[in-house]
Amino acid sequence: MIELEVTSLYKQFGKETILSDLNFSSNSSIIGIAGINGSGKSTLLRCLAGLLKANRGNISWTLNDKTLTKQEIKKHSGYAAPYVELYEELTVIENLNFILELRSVLNKNGVKTEKSLKEAGILHLSNQFYGDLSTGQRQRVKLVSALLHKPCILFLDEPGSNLDSEGRDLIKNIVTNYKNPNHMVLLASNLEQELQLCDHIIQL
Repeated sequence: MIELEVTSLYKQFGKETILSDLNFSSNSSIIGIAGINGSGKSTLLRCLAGLLKANRGNISWTLNDKTLTKQEIKKHSGYAAPYVELYEELTVIENLNFILELRSVLNKNGVKTEKSLKEAGILHLSNQFYGDLSTGQRQRVKLVSALLHKPCILFLDEPGSNLDSEGRDLIKNIVTNYKNPNHMVLLASNLEQELQLCDHIIQL
């Protein structure tokens, strides 16, 4: 089981306070983070993922009663967001293999890159340069890159941005497949159809 506890979390950029005295805990499999633009959804997501350091407060992740270090959190998690880009000069398959090499899971743990691309509906783009893709196609590649190493914690920031109806169905399938006690999704969104997939919603 995965558990998350956030205590007295503060985050400021200069004199601007983004998050103030935020407290919550959950072992829900799908957690939604909602709020108007500028409310701090992406900031909170990056803090929870260990990509951004909070000014004050504590974030505690527990996996099967074992407290995770920051490095273990990164090892066990995948992250997809519109502002996270891959290498434009590499093909789609080269980008994904590079990510797997960095994570030391290339050809391990049953990783099947072509199968993942096919499930995302972009197998035909395997040898296309990432820089030549449309924004919607890039978003699908980012989703695949976040899922390839089979993480138990998945961070999704505005996952449906730039996606058509088939792409949004892909998001629904991904989130639905993560609905079990051994996985957790943190989904930041303003879209009602995405928030409806969540077991619990944090309103900022």
